[in-house]
Amino acid sequence: MKRAHPNIAHRAVSLLASASLVFCAGTSGHVLAASQDPATATSTSTPTSSPTSEPTPGQPSAKDLSGQAIERFQAKDYDAAARLFEQAYGIDKNPNYLFNIGRVYEEKGDIRLAVDFYQRFVKEPGVDIGSRELAVQRLSVLRAILRETEPAATGPTGPAAGDAGAAQPTAKPIADDPDPKKSMRLGGYAMLGVGGIALIVGGIFGGLTLAKKNDLDDSHVVEDRKSLAHQGQTFAVVSDVTLFTGAAFAITGLVLVLVARKPRAQARTALAPSFGRDHAGLTWSLRF
Repeated sequence: MKRAHPNIAHRAVSLLASASLVFCAGTSGHVLAASQDPATATSTSTPTSSPTSEPTPGQPSAKDLSGQAIERFQAKDYDAAARLFEQAYGIDKNPNYLFNIGRVYEEKGDIRLAVDFYQRFVKEPGVDIGSRELAVQRLSVLRAILRETEPAATGPTGPAAGDAGAAQPTAKPIADDPDPKKSMRLGGYAMLGVGGIALIVGGIFGGLTLAKKNDLDDSHVVEDRKSLAHQGQTFAVVSDVTLFTGAAFAITGLVLVLVARKPRAQARTALAPSFGRDHAGLTWSLRF
């Protein structure tokens, strides 16, 4: 009997140790993703499967999908990692998967999606205080980044509410033409110039015509008289044409200038003589 006691005691200790391991594994569960360092949260998290979500035959379990997602995350294939975590969450509604998805998008640089999943994680029931605080810290940092990097949102009818009270510069209407008759006036001046030149040319040829007439009167040679008469007639025709054309251009230009002239601004000051029975002088007036 004394030899049997050690064997019985040894078996009892072994059974007690085995029972202790099973009890610890069943009650402690897996480590929450939110309880780890954010730099390694995804790679160290293995969320607990829900007892009511059993995978169908041939379908990978949430744990298998999570393991594949961790491998994709470590390979920097962030899109595949997020997709696998979402599939795992579809099988097992463990909020840790939401944290892991947010962590994947944060590492990818998609701050907006990371904020969305961290917010969903924080709102999930059953998340412990420590994990929730870590997610809130991540949200605070990422929201600050969004405020600094994203432009201010504008509404459909104007700028953001913060800028509603800011004075907006009013655009001044641009006048179509401050002087609509300017081109007409310039054309009139041009026609006056052409008409004046034509009149001068006509006058010159008129003078040459008179000179040839005088030479004709003084000449007694038949051939010279014929030549002088022909030249005089030519000069007379040129003089008549240029004088008539110049007069027409000058008159037309003068009419255009008079029609298109600028209206004179009313004088603000006036100086006028003043006379009376017993005085004479000048009166200066100012209008506002």
